[in-house]
Amino acid sequence: MKKNNNLMLYLIALYLLFTLVGCTTFPTEAPTFNADSIANLGIKSAEIKAQEKALFGVTSLDSTVADLRPSYVIQTGDALYFVTWNEGLKQYKKELSLPLGRINSVALVRYGTFGHIRQVHITTDSELVVMSFTVGENEIAEKAFSTLADAGVKVSEKSQFVRGANDSLVIPLFISR
Repeated sequence: MKKNNNLMLYLIALYLLFTLVGCTTFPTEAPTFNADSIANLGIKSAEIKAQEKALFGVTSLDSTVADLRPSYVIQTGDALYFVTWNEGLKQYKKELSLPLGRINSVALVRYGTFGHIRQVHITTDSELVVMSFTVGENEIAEKAFSTLADAGVKVSEKSQFVRGANDSLVIPLFISR
């Protein structure tokens, strides 16, 4: 009986881990993000170098907390766009347009118990832009980082994990044997 209880607690912990680590999904009422959505934002599809989904937030350079929310990240030859769903307007909007020339550096941050989760940190003169990826999205994070580095953005090794503003509401689970 005790073995079954431990297994059940383990399965619950895994479920919570995958649901609470972060979610890059958009609300169900958000329409599919496609070429028409991108054109409506004034971004030319032919100019797109990379497009990913990530949790996105902007904070001060020395902060370790950001308001992370689902975003489509689009990189063109000269800018990086963060697109979010505006619930009130019922449409996608450019939350942030960041010219590549304004970016000072980019860093790939590994965190989690085994370094198994990734964030991409983009610094400007006054802010830190965070792209946070969930479990299983390491290749996506590394591709986003590499695409910026390949565009000539200076690579930085100095950066630290930035948590979401609501992460303090997560109650940690401890399982004993």
